[in-house]
Amino acid sequence: SNTPRPEVEFQLSPKVSVAFSHVLGTPPITEPDKNLASVGWRVYRNWSLETTVGDRGRALFDAIWQHRY
Repeated sequence: SNTPRPEVEFQLSPKVSVAFSHVLGTPPITEPDKNLASVGWRVYRNWSLETTVGDRGRALFDAIWQHRY
């Protein structure tokens, strides 16, 4: 989207991180949340889990597999 969203992320431990973001301007119609909080957990070497919760009910859960060259 064309709406900027600055984000601040804190690494709580080598496996856990917390991020906060705020949408500047008017949020898109499909995503009305202005504030988002995310928690990431590195489960295994290539696997991580991340959940995001918005201030107006948006909730996401992702399981990510990443291969690093």
